[in-house]
Amino acid sequence: MMKETILLRNKSIIKEALNVDDFAIELIDGEINRLNGLTLNARHPFLFYSLLSLLTNIIFPIKGLKRSVRSCNDDFIFVSCPDSYFRTKTIDMIAGNLKYTIIYIPTFHIYSALRYYKFFKRTVINVYFPTIKFWYVLKAHRKIKKLFKSMEGIDSSMESLKTRSVLSSYLIYDYVAKDYISKVQSFSGKWVLEHQKFFFLPSVARLHAIGGKTVMLQHGVFFKPYYDFIPLVCDEVLCCSERERHIYIENGVKPESVITFGAPLQSLAPSPNNIGTTRHNETPYRLLIAMPLIDEKTQGLMQAMLEFIKCNYEGVLVRLRPRSREKDIEMLKKYLDGFVISEVGSTLFEDIEKCDKVISCSADANYDIMKSHKQFLYVRFDKEQPFVRQLNCVTEDNYKEEIRKLMESDYYSTFVEEQYKEIFGETDIDILRERFVKYIKE
Repeated sequence: MMKETILLRNKSIIKEALNVDDFAIELIDGEINRLNGLTLNARHPFLFYSLLSLLTNIIFPIKGLKRSVRSCNDDFIFVSCPDSYFRTKTIDMIAGNLKYTIIYIPTFHIYSALRYYKFFKRTVINVYFPTIKFWYVLKAHRKIKKLFKSMEGIDSSMESLKTRSVLSSYLIYDYVAKDYISKVQSFSGKWVLEHQKFFFLPSVARLHAIGGKTVMLQHGVFFKPYYDFIPLVCDEVLCCSERERHIYIENGVKPESVITFGAPLQSLAPSPNNIGTTRHNETPYRLLIAMPLIDEKTQGLMQAMLEFIKCNYEGVLVRLRPRSREKDIEMLKKYLDGFVISEVGSTLFEDIEKCDKVISCSADANYDIMKSHKQFLYVRFDKEQPFVRQLNCVTEDNYKEEIRKLMESDYYSTFVEEQYKEIFGETDIDILRERFVKYIKE
């Protein structure tokens, strides 16, 4: 018999104290369950959000960022968050002549928010950066403190800590959502969200409660059920490919709620005019290795591949994952000796065009590689998946054989364009624009 959680044991008390419905309770419970497999950050949530509130409410007004959302008659509102990877700058490429507003939910990526503002202030797009007001934090602190005194089963266990952390975060972002949604009560278009987890959850619940239709524009590629996508919290999802659509349906999402759209926003950056036109004798490197995040799952295979390539081939450029560059260098240490490391700030396009062939360890990187028409191998670290064997993806079992085929052939790649669309999705901007505009206008 499964142990009843603190949340479910106190469901009625929590609903009344936080003024949430059953749908919101399900979202909170799902977030607590997700944290069960993670190490809880030791920071006190109220101290964390107090600092975030202080910084954003001082810096944003000084820099000119608009915090208060205004009523609008747009075709859609896009809800995102500041992040080190600026995906949302490409929305205009698929929006066509649609009118829209972007709302960035507050995070600690303050520098990114400033960068986004600098980009969008040159456009006519309405962009808002709501902040966490300090009274949100104070009110939430008092409410959670009072709530925990009335709840059963509260102790110093990790479950109690996670429950407190999630409830605190949910309540603070619920205040943010309530405020900005109330400012656009006349809006009747579609709400498009880039995510549907963590600080987005209160927004989805608030919109759900007033009958607003929410859709997630999937923000990346996935190959198995993953908490950022499944279970589907929004009413509908615009996913990347038919392969992913089947995963949603197989995991209980209604077929009519899953619409195949195409490539994620970050892959839509316009290509330089010379993409795919360089000749072999014009490229300074024979091979580019586009690295993954280096962790326990990927470290062993990447070390073996780097060692094999170092012993057998010259003219190799290694592109490290920008977000984890320093950590990855530290974890690989001697295995990177002898390789040329791409410069900080260089784009994937730029690195691809310097090389004849590519070994890709990133699903999202494959979009750019296919546009460049380069030969490439795709590395997977989950060799048991059927498509990995079907397409001869690189694994720990075959990496030497596959690398030899790539380097000794003028045509060999992991898959061709037709297979690519089935696995990763459509990349033609005109088709994506037509699909998105049609969906929004329905």
